[in-house]
Amino acid sequence: MLKKKRAQHIKCVHRELKLELGFSNRLVSEGWRGLMGIEPHDDVRGIGASLAMSSMATYDALVQLVSSGHDEPALMVWRPMFERMLTAHWSERHPKLAEQRFEELHRHTQLRSNRIAVDMPALTHGQIPFPPAESGEEERLKKIFGEYGTRGVTGRPMHGLVQDMAKDLDEFQASNLLGCYRTAYLQSNQVLHATSSVFGNDEGEFLSELAGTSTAVESCRFTLFYGYWTLMRVIQTVSAQLHPDCAASLLRLEIEGWSLFNEAIKAQTESLSGAVKVRLAIDDVIDQAKEARSHLAEVDHSDPCPCGSSTPYGDCHREYHVLIERWADVPKYGDAMLLRPDRFAEGTVDDAR
Repeated sequence: MLKKKRAQHIKCVHRELKLELGFSNRLVSEGWRGLMGIEPHDDVRGIGASLAMSSMATYDALVQLVSSGHDEPALMVWRPMFERMLTAHWSERHPKLAEQRFEELHRHTQLRSNRIAVDMPALTHGQIPFPPAESGEEERLKKIFGEYGTRGVTGRPMHGLVQDMAKDLDEFQASNLLGCYRTAYLQSNQVLHATSSVFGNDEGEFLSELAGTSTAVESCRFTLFYGYWTLMRVIQTVSAQLHPDCAASLLRLEIEGWSLFNEAIKAQTESLSGAVKVRLAIDDVIDQAKEARSHLAEVDHSDPCPCGSSTPYGDCHREYHVLIERWADVPKYGDAMLLRPDRFAEGTVDDAR
């Protein structure tokens, strides 16, 4: 009976993923149509339009990866899309500074190219490709963007951009933003740094089996939702530049998409949370087995059973001994968790930095 229910659950999950992919492909089609019609009036508005166009291309690639079951590459594709969303929001709040920062980052990149030309002259035949730095220019740009431009065009840390954007959203959307950052950004760090992986290890597979589906399908569905939510937030930043008919169409798709994803992701989260609780219950069994073994360490099978009977321990509670030996050396799942059960669907800001 349990096997039959699990098969039905897996079939249901795959059916939901198929519906979500169908919706995502419609969103890509409608989104491209809307964004291609944008004619920015100045350079500042062009920044938002450019970020929206690149985000749409990223979302398109994400959908294709999810369609073929590539969950981890899809999550890594989403990551820069999330960062572009934050940049788009920051650019809208600070339009003149954004225009300046984009120009400065371009110049920073030129100076890095000059540095490479000096260090490896064979690449450029001894030529310095761009005008040399003025006095103090290189140090000033390094301070803003980092040695290799790792701070991005805003020059601000990621958690700062997230907190700024959260202040401009309603409570519901701010919660989604923080959830994407704390959970998905943390998971993408685990993909980058395999030694910190939780969901990709054997315990993750064990949880997936308890939840009734595969790790890859779970990850694909969550990543698809992260991508959808992120794209819609980017499009919101350029909505004033869209044709009214297209803006209305995208709004309808946003409502439809939220309804579609919300129910499925909610059910999946509840399933996974339930699996975590089951696995932590096994931790309790392991603790009990370790404690029992410490009490029985000096008891020989021929000794009277500690339960108080006159029967030898080996004949009385022999089955209990077997259970102790089976569980006492099993690693506890809770000891290895990066995300504790009370934070299972969120993580923390500090974790994701």
